[in-house]
Amino acid sequence: MYRFLIAAFMKFSELFDINEIKDALYDALLSALKDFSNTENNADVYAIALDCQTDGTVWLRFHNNATFSKTAGEYADKWGYGDSDIYGFHALQYHVGDFESITYSGDEDFVAKNRKIAEFFDVYTLVLCGMGYAESGIVRELTQLQPTDNGVTFDVMQSPPPPESYFWSELVVPEEKKKEYDEARDVFAAMFWDIVYDCTLRLKENIGFINKTENFIIFAVDHDMSEEQTEISMRKSIDEELFAKLLSIHGKDDTN
Repeated sequence: MYRFLIAAFMKFSELFDINEIKDALYDALLSALKDFSNTENNADVYAIALDCQTDGTVWLRFHNNATFSKTAGEYADKWGYGDSDIYGFHALQYHVGDFESITYSGDEDFVAKNRKIAEFFDVYTLVLCGMGYAESGIVRELTQLQPTDNGVTFDVMQSPPPPESYFWSELVVPEEKKKEYDEARDVFAAMFWDIVYDCTLRLKENIGFINKTENFIIFAVDHDMSEEQTEISMRKSIDEELFAKLLSIHGKDDTN
């Protein structure tokens, strides 16, 4: 195992309590949904999604009957979408990329109030992607632990323009070491999805203040998952009977 990954694992165990990270993310998302509940969009909400990328990104999105109707009309007019393109589990109706966004202090305010989770995602992104911008002394410390004489090259340079708190890093993994590195990345990815699914299930039980439709769902998916992977991920938080009902939607009449 690379000294880099060993160091990363050690830093995780020393600095991050996974339950603490779960609580921090859950609190941030719950707070955002409470704010959302006081807006005009909190009406006939049929879906809330944690739209994720395994590199550590989490977007909070929603659709209600009104926003979906607007989006459906736009796609019909602009792209000639018919009912089969618009209505259905694998159609526009449940396509997370076309949901509306819910702001949850995902930037400066979120970082300021949740420094621990910000540091967690800094380190996580470095391990999962091997490259990226970050503002974290923890990440900078990790980069200094990279060996250049052990089959791993780790280059760190100032990003343009060069604010001193940021850097650009790139991890180059030799082909003969790729399997070992990929296995370690899988461990970190499993941590991320454990956190995300835990938050999703907790939110499901604690958002009575959302004005929901009868077939409301809340779920988490990777933004770039295949249809098969999306179904597997969504089943984590959707009851099987309801899931089957949603799969049976193939046109407008099926939504009634």
